[in-house]
Amino acid sequence: MLKRYDPARTRSLYVAAADTPAEVAKWITQELGGELTKKSAPLVVSAGPKSGLQFTLTPRKKGGDEVSMTLLGTCTFFREPRIAKRAGARVERLCQRIFDTQMLIGCVSEDELSASDLKAVGKLAEELQALEFDGSSMRDWTGRLVVDSSGKTDEAALAPIWHVLSTKEALPSARASKAAAKHHAAVTPKEFRFEKAFERQLEFLGLQHSSPQAAARAKQLKAFYKKAKHQLALVAENGKSRLDLAAIEISQDLPVVACDGWSFFDAEGRVLLDRDGKFDAKSEVPAL
Repeated sequence: MLKRYDPARTRSLYVAAADTPAEVAKWITQELGGELTKKSAPLVVSAGPKSGLQFTLTPRKKGGDEVSMTLLGTCTFFREPRIAKRAGARVERLCQRIFDTQMLIGCVSEDELSASDLKAVGKLAEELQALEFDGSSMRDWTGRLVVDSSGKTDEAALAPIWHVLSTKEALPSARASKAAAKHHAAVTPKEFRFEKAFERQLEFLGLQHSSPQAAARAKQLKAFYKKAKHQLALVAENGKSRLDLAAIEISQDLPVVACDGWSFFDAEGRVLLDRDGKFDAKSEVPAL
Protein backbone atom coordinates (compact mmCIF):
# COMPACT_ATOMS: atom_id res chain seq x y z
CA MET A 1 0.00 0.00 0.00
CA LEU A 2 1.05 3.59 -0.55
CA LYS A 3 2.25 5.53 2.45
CA ARG A 4 0.04 8.46 1.50
CA TYR A 5 -3.08 8.81 -0.61
CA ASP A 6 -2.06 9.46 -4.21
CA PRO A 7 -5.09 10.27 -6.39
CA ALA A 8 -3.17 9.40 -9.55
CA ARG A 9 -2.63 5.85 -8.29
CA THR A 10 -5.41 5.20 -5.78
CA ARG A 11 -9.17 4.90 -5.53
CA SER A 12 -11.40 3.64 -2.70
CA LEU A 13 -14.79 1.97 -3.13
CA TYR A 14 -17.39 2.17 -0.35
CA VAL A 15 -19.69 -0.84 -0.70
CA ALA A 16 -23.07 -0.92 1.09
CA ALA A 17 -24.19 -4.21 -0.50
CA ALA A 18 -23.77 -7.33 1.62
CA ASP A 19 -21.55 -9.15 -0.89
CA THR A 20 -18.72 -11.06 0.79
CA PRO A 21 -15.04 -10.47 -0.07
CA ALA A 22 -14.91 -14.00 -1.54
CA GLU A 23 -17.87 -13.24 -3.85
CA VAL A 24 -16.32 -9.95 -4.99
CA ALA A 25 -12.92 -11.58 -5.51
CA LYS A 26 -14.56 -14.23 -7.67
CA TRP A 27 -16.31 -11.56 -9.76
CA ILE A 28 -13.03 -9.68 -10.29
CA THR A 29 -11.23 -12.81 -11.47
CA GLN A 30 -14.06 -13.77 -13.83
CA GLU A 31 -15.06 -10.36 -15.20
CA LEU A 32 -11.78 -8.42 -15.09
CA GLY A 33 -9.38 -11.30 -15.69
CA GLY A 34 -7.88 -10.81 -12.24
CA GLU A 35 -6.05 -13.23 -9.98
CA LEU A 36 -6.32 -13.82 -6.24
CA THR A 37 -2.88 -12.98 -4.84
CA LYS A 38 -3.61 -13.05 -1.08
CA LYS A 39 -6.16 -15.55 0.21
CA SER A 40 -6.20 -14.53 3.88
CA ALA A 41 -8.16 -11.49 5.13
CA PRO A 42 -8.07 -8.89 3.79
CA LEU A 43 -8.21 -10.52 0.36
CA VAL A 44 -6.02 -9.02 -2.36
CA VAL A 45 -6.87 -9.45 -6.04
CA SER A 46 -4.92 -8.25 -9.07
CA ALA A 47 -6.84 -6.71 -11.98
CA GLY A 48 -5.01 -8.89 -14.53
CA PRO A 49 -1.55 -9.71 -15.93
CA LYS A 50 -1.32 -6.50 -18.00
CA SER A 51 -2.22 -4.20 -15.09
CA GLY A 52 -0.44 -3.13 -11.92
CA LEU A 53 -3.81 -2.47 -10.28
CA GLN A 54 -4.68 -4.42 -7.13
CA PHE A 55 -7.89 -4.56 -5.12
CA THR A 56 -7.76 -5.00 -1.33
CA LEU A 57 -11.11 -6.18 0.07
CA THR A 58 -11.67 -5.32 3.75
CA PRO A 59 -15.05 -6.13 5.34
CA ARG A 60 -16.52 -3.99 8.10
CA LYS A 61 -16.79 -6.16 11.23
CA LYS A 62 -17.76 -3.87 14.09
CA GLY A 63 -17.84 -0.27 15.21
CA GLY A 64 -14.39 1.16 15.85
CA ASP A 65 -12.57 -1.19 13.48
CA GLU A 66 -10.24 -0.02 10.69
CA VAL A 67 -13.04 0.36 8.14
CA SER A 68 -15.29 2.26 10.57
CA MET A 69 -12.49 4.71 11.38
CA THR A 70 -11.90 5.28 7.66
CA LEU A 71 -15.59 6.01 7.15
CA LEU A 72 -15.55 8.47 10.04
CA GLY A 73 -12.52 10.22 8.55
CA THR A 74 -14.15 10.47 5.13
CA CYS A 75 -17.31 12.00 6.57
CA THR A 76 -15.24 14.45 8.62
CA PHE A 77 -13.49 15.49 5.39
CA PHE A 78 -16.78 16.28 3.63
CA ARG A 79 -18.37 17.85 6.69
CA GLU A 80 -15.62 20.48 6.80
CA PRO A 81 -17.55 23.79 7.05
CA ARG A 82 -16.29 25.17 3.73
CA ILE A 83 -17.60 22.12 1.86
CA ALA A 84 -20.77 21.53 3.88
CA LYS A 85 -21.83 25.18 3.59
CA ARG A 86 -21.80 24.98 -0.20
CA ALA A 87 -23.12 21.44 -0.61
CA GLY A 88 -25.77 21.63 2.10
CA ALA A 89 -27.91 18.54 2.68
CA ARG A 90 -26.03 16.72 -0.08
CA VAL A 91 -23.14 16.15 2.34
CA GLU A 92 -25.41 14.57 4.95
CA ARG A 93 -27.00 12.29 2.35
CA LEU A 94 -23.51 11.27 1.28
CA CYS A 95 -22.40 10.61 4.86
CA GLN A 96 -25.48 8.47 5.44
CA ARG A 97 -24.53 6.40 2.39
CA ILE A 98 -20.90 6.22 3.57
CA PHE A 99 -21.93 4.92 7.00
CA ASP A 100 -23.93 2.16 5.27
CA THR A 101 -20.61 0.74 4.01
CA GLN A 102 -20.12 -2.97 4.66
CA MET A 103 -16.84 -3.38 2.79
CA LEU A 104 -14.05 -1.03 1.80
CA ILE A 105 -12.13 -1.80 -1.40
CA GLY A 106 -8.76 -0.15 -1.88
CA CYS A 107 -7.76 0.13 -5.56
CA VAL A 108 -4.01 0.78 -5.81
CA SER A 109 -1.75 0.77 -8.88
CA GLU A 110 2.04 0.47 -9.05
CA ASP A 111 1.99 3.27 -11.63
CA GLU A 112 -0.46 6.02 -12.53
CA LEU A 113 -3.93 4.62 -13.09
CA SER A 114 -4.43 4.03 -16.81
CA ALA A 115 -7.68 4.45 -18.72
CA SER A 116 -8.22 0.69 -18.58
CA ASP A 117 -7.55 0.69 -14.81
CA LEU A 118 -10.13 3.43 -14.26
CA LYS A 119 -12.58 1.52 -16.43
CA ALA A 120 -12.03 -1.60 -14.30
CA VAL A 121 -12.60 0.38 -11.07
CA GLY A 122 -15.75 1.92 -12.55
CA LYS A 123 -17.06 -1.46 -13.67
CA LEU A 124 -16.56 -2.87 -10.17
CA ALA A 125 -18.26 0.19 -8.62
CA GLU A 126 -21.23 -0.29 -10.95
CA GLU A 127 -21.48 -3.99 -10.14
CA LEU A 128 -21.51 -3.29 -6.38
CA GLN A 129 -23.40 0.03 -6.63
CA ALA A 130 -20.55 1.54 -4.64
CA LEU A 131 -19.26 5.05 -4.00
CA GLU A 132 -15.86 5.89 -5.53
CA PHE A 133 -13.46 8.24 -3.69
CA ASP A 134 -10.27 9.70 -5.19
CA GLY A 135 -9.12 11.64 -2.12
CA SER A 136 -10.90 14.89 -2.96
CA SER A 137 -14.15 13.98 -4.71
CA MET A 138 -16.81 11.30 -4.33
CA ARG A 139 -18.65 9.79 -7.29
CA ASP A 140 -21.60 7.45 -7.25
CA TRP A 141 -21.73 4.08 -8.99
CA THR A 142 -22.84 5.69 -12.27
CA GLY A 143 -19.76 7.95 -12.29
CA ARG A 144 -21.66 11.13 -11.41
CA LEU A 145 -20.03 13.62 -9.04
CA VAL A 146 -21.69 13.53 -5.61
CA VAL A 147 -19.53 16.30 -4.15
CA ASP A 148 -15.88 17.41 -4.27
CA SER A 149 -13.60 19.37 -1.96
CA SER A 150 -14.81 22.69 -3.42
CA GLY A 151 -18.47 21.85 -2.78
CA LYS A 152 -19.24 21.24 -6.46
CA THR A 153 -21.92 18.61 -7.07
CA ASP A 154 -24.07 17.01 -9.75
CA GLU A 155 -27.70 17.12 -8.62
CA ALA A 156 -28.43 13.91 -10.56
CA ALA A 157 -25.89 11.99 -8.48
CA LEU A 158 -26.66 9.83 -5.44
CA ALA A 159 -30.07 8.70 -6.64
CA PRO A 160 -31.74 6.03 -4.46
CA ILE A 161 -30.42 2.58 -5.33
CA TRP A 162 -33.13 0.64 -3.50
CA HIS A 163 -36.65 0.79 -2.12
CA VAL A 164 -38.20 -1.64 0.36
CA LEU A 165 -42.00 -1.92 0.28
CA SER A 166 -43.67 -2.99 3.52
CA THR A 167 -47.30 -3.79 4.25
CA LYS A 168 -49.43 -6.35 6.06
CA GLU A 169 -51.40 -7.16 2.90
CA ALA A 170 -50.20 -9.18 -0.07
CA LEU A 171 -48.80 -7.15 -2.97
CA PRO A 172 -50.38 -7.90 -6.37
CA SER A 173 -47.79 -10.09 -8.10
CA ALA A 174 -48.81 -9.02 -11.60
CA ARG A 175 -48.43 -5.33 -10.70
CA ALA A 176 -45.04 -5.95 -9.08
CA SER A 177 -43.66 -7.99 -11.99
CA LYS A 178 -44.83 -5.41 -14.54
CA ALA A 179 -43.06 -2.59 -12.70
CA ALA A 180 -39.98 -4.77 -12.26
CA ALA A 181 -39.72 -5.36 -16.00
CA LYS A 182 -39.98 -1.64 -16.69
CA HIS A 183 -37.82 -0.09 -14.00
CA HIS A 184 -35.65 -2.36 -11.95
CA ALA A 185 -34.71 -5.79 -10.67
CA ALA A 186 -37.16 -7.10 -8.07
CA VAL A 187 -35.98 -9.45 -5.33
CA THR A 188 -37.46 -10.82 -2.13
CA PRO A 189 -36.23 -9.19 1.10
CA LYS A 190 -34.35 -12.40 2.01
CA GLU A 191 -32.17 -11.87 -1.08
CA PHE A 192 -31.82 -8.14 -0.52
CA ARG A 193 -28.18 -7.01 -0.86
CA PHE A 194 -28.78 -3.83 1.17
CA GLU A 195 -30.59 -5.40 4.13
CA LYS A 196 -28.25 -3.90 6.76
CA ALA A 197 -28.67 -0.41 5.28
CA PHE A 198 -32.45 -0.84 5.51
CA GLU A 199 -32.16 -2.01 9.13
CA ARG A 200 -30.13 1.12 9.94
CA GLN A 201 -32.94 3.24 8.52
CA LEU A 202 -35.51 1.51 10.74
CA GLU A 203 -33.26 2.10 13.77
CA PHE A 204 -33.38 5.81 12.90
CA LEU A 205 -37.06 5.81 13.92
CA GLY A 206 -36.07 5.18 17.54
CA LEU A 207 -33.61 8.07 17.78
CA GLN A 208 -34.24 11.55 19.15
CA HIS A 209 -35.79 13.74 16.43
CA SER A 210 -35.49 17.39 15.58
CA SER A 211 -39.04 18.44 16.44
CA PRO A 212 -42.11 17.15 18.35
CA GLN A 213 -43.87 16.74 14.98
CA ALA A 214 -41.03 14.61 13.57
CA ALA A 215 -40.92 12.56 16.79
CA ALA A 216 -44.67 11.91 16.54
CA ARG A 217 -44.36 10.83 12.90
CA ALA A 218 -41.42 8.53 13.79
CA LYS A 219 -43.55 6.95 16.52
CA GLN A 220 -46.35 6.29 14.01
CA LEU A 221 -43.93 4.69 11.55
CA LYS A 222 -42.35 2.58 14.27
CA ALA A 223 -45.81 1.23 15.16
CA PHE A 224 -46.49 0.54 11.46
CA TYR A 225 -43.31 -1.50 11.06
CA LYS A 226 -44.12 -3.62 14.11
CA LYS A 227 -47.12 -5.02 12.19
CA ALA A 228 -45.99 -4.74 8.57
CA LYS A 229 -43.98 -7.30 6.61
CA HIS A 230 -41.14 -6.36 4.27
CA GLN A 231 -42.53 -7.84 1.07
CA LEU A 232 -40.51 -6.50 -1.84
CA ALA A 233 -37.09 -4.96 -2.34
CA LEU A 234 -36.55 -2.95 -5.52
CA VAL A 235 -32.96 -2.53 -6.65
CA ALA A 236 -31.85 -0.13 -9.39
CA GLU A 237 -30.23 -1.68 -12.44
CA ASN A 238 -28.78 1.54 -13.86
CA GLY A 239 -28.65 5.27 -13.31
CA LYS A 240 -31.94 5.80 -15.16
CA SER A 241 -34.08 3.57 -12.93
CA ARG A 242 -36.97 5.48 -11.33
CA LEU A 243 -37.60 3.42 -8.25
CA ASP A 244 -39.98 6.01 -6.84
CA LEU A 245 -42.31 5.62 -9.83
CA ALA A 246 -42.10 1.85 -9.63
CA ALA A 247 -42.92 1.91 -5.91
CA ILE A 248 -45.96 4.14 -6.51
CA GLU A 249 -47.15 1.87 -9.33
CA ILE A 250 -46.98 -1.18 -7.07
CA SER A 251 -48.35 0.53 -3.94
CA GLN A 252 -51.43 2.18 -5.47
CA ASP A 253 -54.47 2.04 -3.16
CA LEU A 254 -52.66 -0.24 -0.70
CA PRO A 255 -51.46 0.46 2.89
CA VAL A 256 -47.80 0.43 1.85
CA VAL A 257 -44.79 2.34 3.16
CA ALA A 258 -41.69 2.52 0.96
CA CYS A 259 -38.21 3.24 2.31
CA ASP A 260 -35.20 4.30 0.21
CA GLY A 261 -32.54 4.64 2.91
CA TRP A 262 -33.13 8.35 3.43
CA SER A 263 -36.92 8.79 3.43
CA PHE A 264 -40.13 6.91 4.08
CA PHE A 265 -42.93 7.39 1.52
CA ASP A 266 -46.66 6.69 1.36
CA ALA A 267 -48.43 4.99 -1.58
CA GLU A 268 -48.71 8.34 -3.41
CA GLY A 269 -45.00 9.08 -3.12
CA ARG A 270 -45.36 11.74 -0.42
CA VAL A 271 -42.61 11.93 2.19
CA LEU A 272 -43.73 10.49 5.53
CA LEU A 273 -40.39 11.30 7.19
CA ASP A 274 -36.79 11.79 6.10
CA ARG A 275 -33.52 11.80 8.00
CA ASP A 276 -33.66 15.59 8.30
CA GLY A 277 -36.93 15.21 10.24
CA LYS A 278 -38.96 16.73 7.38
CA PHE A 279 -42.21 15.38 5.96
CA ASP A 280 -45.12 16.31 3.71
CA ALA A 281 -48.02 17.59 5.82
CA LYS A 282 -50.46 15.91 3.40
CA SER A 283 -48.92 12.48 3.94
CA GLU A 284 -50.40 9.94 6.35
CA VAL A 285 -48.98 6.74 7.77
CA PRO A 286 -51.39 4.01 6.62
CA ALA A 287 -53.37 2.11 9.22
CA LEU A 288 -52.89 -1.66 9.41
